[in-house]
Amino acid sequence: MDRLLVHFRSTSHDVLQHFGVSWHYQTPKGTFIAQNDRDIWTFQARFPHDVAPEMIDTGAMLRDFAGRDFDYEILLTSAWTPHLLVAERYGSGRVLLAGDAAHQYIPTGGYGMNTGIADACALGWKLAAVLHGFAGPELLSSYDAERRPVGLRNREASKRHSETRRDIASVYHDGLTALDPQGDMARSEAGRRIASFGNAENESYGIEYGYAYEQSPVVCPERGANIPRDPLRYIPTTFPGVRMPSVVLKDHTPIYDRLGLWFTLVCVGTPRSAVLVEAAARRGVPLDVLHLNEPDIIAVYGRRLMLVRPDQHIAWRGVACDDRLEAEAIIARALGFNDVLPAA
Repeated sequence: MDRLLVHFRSTSHDVLQHFGVSWHYQTPKGTFIAQNDRDIWTFQARFPHDVAPEMIDTGAMLRDFAGRDFDYEILLTSAWTPHLLVAERYGSGRVLLAGDAAHQYIPTGGYGMNTGIADACALGWKLAAVLHGFAGPELLSSYDAERRPVGLRNREASKRHSETRRDIASVYHDGLTALDPQGDMARSEAGRRIASFGNAENESYGIEYGYAYEQSPVVCPERGANIPRDPLRYIPTTFPGVRMPSVVLKDHTPIYDRLGLWFTLVCVGTPRSAVLVEAAARRGVPLDVLHLNEPDIIAVYGRRLMLVRPDQHIAWRGVACDDRLEAEAIIARALGFNDVLPAA
């Protein structure tokens, strides 16, 4: 069924926040959203496909949801159709897709905007590398290999969360409002059932932070890498393809603020790799070197050298890199080249 959003203004807090301050109230009749906790609110409900949105009495919807009449001013109504779609491919020739053009989700989980922003981060630096002249022929095509699997995973997560909302709605019944011992028992049982469904929509930290480009052709893979895939838990790791775990340094600076504009060679308690720096220079790609001498950081990152991309994903990691050919291969792969430059 299609959804109708009713945006309205009201200061009837005794009605709209009868159970206290909350961002969302979810009921079988619809979802009530507090936009600013003062006077702007949104009510979302389903309506049949064969009914035109302009024929719906939105005021009656609000009064039915509240269970009584109250003062309100309807500001705007808008209809939308939920989708669970991912493009068959994220690019063809000179056309590349990102955001809603590449995927459309039900808003459960908030993955539409989050996924779109990550699309832009992954694609933006690659386009810039092409314009600056140091991108290899495979760099742009790696965008589909990196982002489409994430788009598919997030679509399925959005679907699961939407199904959970449906299951929660099925728990509601008229007996929940009874002001007697039976009502108390009904509400207690309903609470237990709803709690058993979990809160994955708001607590899927593995979805939010743990996405990885493990099949990317521009990441240096590690044999036997076991990247965590639990959608609920985020387990920090530095396997190539994951986003570099965020830490705050002793001077209270976030690590991302210390990364360079392009690639960064992060050296944790160890000297820089001269051959990696030289290999980057030979390809013409800017490479910043970040030295970290904080012992606690090693416990988080697990490796002393990491090559970090402009989108904060790790392209390579290692204990050391002293071989010129290895360094050339690492930089070449990270930029989408299939060749290694000959010795100067």
